[in-house]
Amino acid sequence: FNTCICFETYGDIGVNDYDLSPSNYFSSYINIPEGYKLERFYNLVSLREPKNIDLEIEGKYIANSDLAKDFQLPYIDYAALESKIVNSNYKRLEKKSLLVSVMNELRPSLFVPKDGKDAYISPNVLAFYLNDKKINAEYLIGELSKDYVKEQLRIKVMGSTLHRIKQSDILSLQILVPDGKNFLQKEKEIVQEQKSAYLEKMGVELAELKDKRHDEYVKMLGDL
Repeated sequence: FNTCICFETYGDIGVNDYDLSPSNYFSSYINIPEGYKLERFYNLVSLREPKNIDLEIEGKYIANSDLAKDFQLPYIDYAALESKIVNSNYKRLEKKSLLVSVMNELRPSLFVPKDGKDAYISPNVLAFYLNDKKINAEYLIGELSKDYVKEQLRIKVMGSTLHRIKQSDILSLQILVPDGKNFLQKEKEIVQEQKSAYLEKMGVELAELKDKRHDEYVKMLGDL
Protein backbone atom coordinates (compact mmCIF):
# COMPACT_ATOMS: atom_id res chain seq x y z
CA PHE A 1 0.00 0.00 0.00
CA ASN A 2 1.13 3.53 -0.71
CA THR A 3 0.48 6.22 1.87
CA CYS A 4 -0.69 9.70 0.95
CA ILE A 5 -2.06 12.77 2.68
CA CYS A 6 -5.84 12.67 2.78
CA PHE A 7 -7.50 16.10 2.82
CA GLU A 8 -10.78 15.68 4.69
CA THR A 9 -13.99 17.64 4.64
CA TYR A 10 -15.07 19.58 7.72
CA GLY A 11 -17.62 16.83 8.38
CA ASP A 12 -14.94 14.13 8.34
CA ILE A 13 -12.84 16.18 10.77
CA GLY A 14 -15.89 16.21 13.05
CA VAL A 15 -16.07 12.41 12.91
CA ASN A 16 -12.47 12.43 14.17
CA ASP A 17 -13.67 14.41 17.20
CA TYR A 18 -11.86 17.45 15.72
CA ASP A 19 -8.57 15.73 16.50
CA LEU A 20 -5.91 17.18 14.19
CA SER A 21 -3.31 14.48 14.90
CA PRO A 22 -1.39 13.81 11.66
CA SER A 23 -2.21 10.09 11.68
CA ASN A 24 -5.89 10.95 11.20
CA TYR A 25 -5.16 12.57 7.85
CA PHE A 26 -2.90 10.04 6.21
CA SER A 27 -4.54 7.33 4.17
CA SER A 28 -3.40 4.24 2.28
CA TYR A 29 -4.08 4.33 -1.43
CA ILE A 30 -7.00 2.02 -2.21
CA ASN A 31 -7.39 0.58 -5.69
CA ILE A 32 -11.06 0.89 -6.68
CA PRO A 33 -12.15 -1.94 -9.03
CA GLU A 34 -14.54 -1.16 -11.87
CA GLY A 35 -18.14 -1.22 -10.62
CA TYR A 36 -17.19 -0.28 -7.07
CA LYS A 37 -16.94 2.88 -5.01
CA LEU A 38 -15.61 3.89 -1.59
CA GLU A 39 -18.06 4.57 1.22
CA ARG A 40 -17.26 5.80 4.71
CA PHE A 41 -18.14 3.35 7.45
CA TYR A 42 -20.22 5.97 9.26
CA ASN A 43 -22.58 6.09 6.25
CA LEU A 44 -23.29 2.36 6.55
CA VAL A 45 -24.19 2.08 10.23
CA SER A 46 -26.34 3.74 12.87
CA LEU A 47 -24.56 5.51 15.70
CA ARG A 48 -27.21 4.72 18.33
CA GLU A 49 -25.44 3.54 21.46
CA PRO A 50 -26.44 0.36 23.31
CA LYS A 51 -28.20 1.08 26.60
CA ASN A 52 -26.20 1.47 29.80
CA ILE A 53 -27.33 -0.47 32.85
CA ASP A 54 -27.84 1.16 36.22
CA LEU A 55 -27.51 -1.79 38.60
CA GLU A 56 -25.34 -4.84 38.91
CA ILE A 57 -27.19 -7.78 37.37
CA GLU A 58 -26.35 -11.23 36.05
CA GLY A 59 -26.44 -11.71 32.31
CA LYS A 60 -24.72 -13.15 29.27
CA TYR A 61 -21.78 -11.00 28.26
CA ILE A 62 -19.61 -10.67 25.19
CA ALA A 63 -15.91 -10.16 25.76
CA ASN A 64 -13.18 -9.52 23.22
CA SER A 65 -12.35 -13.24 23.23
CA ASP A 66 -15.91 -14.12 22.15
CA LEU A 67 -15.63 -12.25 18.85
CA ALA A 68 -15.24 -14.14 15.59
CA LYS A 69 -11.82 -15.47 14.65
CA ASP A 70 -12.93 -16.18 11.06
CA PHE A 71 -15.07 -13.75 9.05
CA GLN A 72 -16.77 -16.73 7.38
CA LEU A 73 -18.18 -17.68 10.80
CA PRO A 74 -19.23 -14.25 12.09
CA TYR A 75 -22.24 -15.02 14.30
CA ILE A 76 -21.91 -14.90 18.09
CA ASP A 77 -23.04 -18.20 19.64
CA TYR A 78 -25.44 -17.02 22.36
CA ALA A 79 -25.54 -20.45 24.03
CA ALA A 80 -21.76 -20.45 24.41
CA LEU A 81 -21.61 -17.07 26.16
CA GLU A 82 -20.74 -17.03 29.84
CA SER A 83 -22.94 -15.41 32.47
CA LYS A 84 -21.47 -12.98 34.97
CA ILE A 85 -22.40 -10.04 37.13
CA VAL A 86 -22.24 -6.96 34.92
CA ASN A 87 -22.26 -3.33 35.99
CA SER A 88 -22.50 0.14 34.49
CA ASN A 89 -19.27 -0.42 32.52
CA TYR A 90 -21.17 -2.87 30.34
CA LYS A 91 -23.82 -2.01 27.75
CA ARG A 92 -26.93 -3.97 26.86
CA LEU A 93 -27.59 -5.11 23.31
CA GLU A 94 -31.23 -5.42 22.28
CA LYS A 95 -30.99 -5.46 18.49
CA LYS A 96 -29.00 -7.10 15.72
CA SER A 97 -25.59 -5.50 16.00
CA LEU A 98 -22.19 -5.42 14.35
CA LEU A 99 -19.53 -5.88 17.03
CA VAL A 100 -15.85 -5.02 16.75
CA SER A 101 -12.90 -5.12 19.10
CA VAL A 102 -10.90 -2.01 19.96
CA MET A 103 -7.84 -4.10 20.85
CA ASN A 104 -5.29 -4.43 18.00
CA GLU A 105 -7.65 -6.00 15.42
CA LEU A 106 -11.35 -5.59 14.73
CA ARG A 107 -12.54 -9.24 14.64
CA PRO A 108 -15.95 -8.12 13.25
CA SER A 109 -18.89 -10.24 14.44
CA LEU A 110 -22.67 -10.28 14.31
CA PHE A 111 -24.92 -10.52 17.35
CA VAL A 112 -28.56 -11.46 16.87
CA PRO A 113 -30.77 -11.52 20.01
CA LYS A 114 -32.05 -15.04 20.65
CA ASP A 115 -35.71 -15.40 21.63
CA GLY A 116 -35.75 -11.79 22.78
CA LYS A 117 -32.85 -12.35 25.19
CA ASP A 118 -30.33 -9.55 25.63
CA ALA A 119 -26.56 -9.70 26.02
CA TYR A 120 -24.00 -7.25 27.38
CA ILE A 121 -20.75 -6.06 25.84
CA SER A 122 -17.52 -5.31 27.63
CA PRO A 123 -15.79 -1.90 27.36
CA ASN A 124 -13.35 -3.43 24.84
CA VAL A 125 -16.15 -4.13 22.35
CA LEU A 126 -17.99 -1.54 20.25
CA ALA A 127 -21.48 -2.09 18.84
CA PHE A 128 -22.99 -0.56 15.72
CA TYR A 129 -26.50 -0.96 14.38
CA LEU A 130 -26.53 -1.84 10.69
CA ASN A 131 -28.54 -0.10 8.02
CA ASP A 132 -29.82 -3.08 6.00
CA LYS A 133 -30.90 -0.76 3.19
CA LYS A 134 -27.31 0.40 2.69
CA ILE A 135 -25.16 -2.68 3.29
CA ASN A 136 -25.35 -6.47 3.59
CA ALA A 137 -24.09 -7.36 7.07
CA GLU A 138 -21.98 -10.35 6.04
CA TYR A 139 -20.54 -8.43 3.08
CA LEU A 140 -19.44 -5.63 5.42
CA ILE A 141 -17.82 -8.11 7.79
CA GLY A 142 -15.90 -9.61 4.87
CA GLU A 143 -14.62 -6.18 3.84
CA LEU A 144 -13.64 -5.24 7.40
CA SER A 145 -11.46 -8.37 7.45
CA LYS A 146 -9.50 -7.48 4.31
CA ASP A 147 -5.95 -6.13 4.12
CA TYR A 148 -6.90 -2.70 2.75
CA VAL A 149 -8.98 -2.02 5.88
CA LYS A 150 -6.30 -3.41 8.20
CA GLU A 151 -3.81 -1.05 6.55
CA GLN A 152 -6.08 1.95 7.16
CA LEU A 153 -6.27 1.02 10.85
CA ARG A 154 -2.51 0.51 11.05
CA ILE A 155 -1.97 4.06 9.84
CA LYS A 156 -4.59 5.48 12.21
CA VAL A 157 -3.00 3.92 15.31
CA MET A 158 0.61 4.59 14.33
CA GLY A 159 2.44 6.36 17.11
CA SER A 160 0.11 4.93 19.75
CA THR A 161 1.82 2.76 22.36
CA LEU A 162 -1.38 0.89 23.28
CA HIS A 163 -2.59 0.31 19.69
CA ARG A 164 -6.13 0.77 20.93
CA ILE A 165 -8.59 1.52 18.13
CA LYS A 166 -10.81 4.55 18.67
CA GLN A 167 -14.44 4.65 17.61
CA SER A 168 -13.62 7.61 15.36
CA ASP A 169 -10.92 5.49 13.66
CA ILE A 170 -13.54 2.89 12.76
CA LEU A 171 -16.17 5.39 11.69
CA SER A 172 -13.79 7.05 9.23
CA LEU A 173 -12.76 3.79 7.51
CA GLN A 174 -13.30 3.65 3.76
CA ILE A 175 -15.12 0.53 2.56
CA LEU A 176 -15.33 -0.79 -0.99
CA VAL A 177 -18.97 -1.35 -1.98
CA PRO A 178 -20.63 -2.20 -5.31
CA ASP A 179 -21.88 0.81 -7.23
CA GLY A 180 -25.25 1.02 -8.99
CA LYS A 181 -28.92 0.41 -8.20
CA ASN A 182 -28.61 -3.34 -7.55
CA PHE A 183 -25.73 -3.03 -5.08
CA LEU A 184 -27.45 -5.07 -2.33
CA GLN A 185 -28.08 -7.98 -4.71
CA LYS A 186 -24.44 -7.82 -5.82
CA GLU A 187 -23.27 -7.90 -2.18
CA LYS A 188 -25.50 -10.91 -1.50
CA GLU A 189 -24.05 -12.73 -4.52
CA ILE A 190 -20.50 -11.98 -3.36
CA VAL A 191 -21.29 -13.38 0.10
CA GLN A 192 -22.73 -16.56 -1.43
CA GLU A 193 -19.65 -16.99 -3.64
CA GLN A 194 -17.38 -16.57 -0.61
CA LYS A 195 -19.38 -19.15 1.36
CA SER A 196 -19.24 -21.64 -1.52
CA ALA A 197 -15.48 -21.18 -1.85
CA TYR A 198 -15.06 -21.58 1.93
CA LEU A 199 -17.09 -24.81 2.01
CA GLU A 200 -15.15 -26.18 -0.96
CA LYS A 201 -11.86 -25.36 0.78
CA MET A 202 -13.04 -27.04 3.99
CA GLY A 203 -14.09 -30.11 1.98
CA VAL A 204 -10.66 -30.37 0.37
CA GLU A 205 -8.89 -29.99 3.72
CA LEU A 206 -11.13 -32.64 5.31
CA ALA A 207 -10.46 -35.06 2.44
CA GLU A 208 -6.70 -34.47 2.77
CA LEU A 209 -6.92 -35.10 6.52
CA LYS A 210 -8.82 -38.37 5.95
CA ASP A 211 -6.21 -39.50 3.42
CA LYS A 212 -3.39 -38.66 5.83
CA ARG A 213 -5.07 -40.55 8.68
CA HIS A 214 -5.69 -43.51 6.36
CA ASP A 215 -2.02 -43.60 5.30
CA GLU A 216 -0.88 -43.41 8.94
CA TYR A 217 -3.23 -46.28 9.86
CA VAL A 218 -1.95 -48.45 6.99
CA LYS A 219 1.65 -47.71 8.00
CA MET A 220 0.87 -48.60 11.60
CA LEU A 221 -0.57 -51.97 10.55
CA GLY A 222 2.50 -52.62 8.41
CA ASP A 223 4.79 -52.00 11.38
CA LEU A 224 3.05 -54.61 13.53
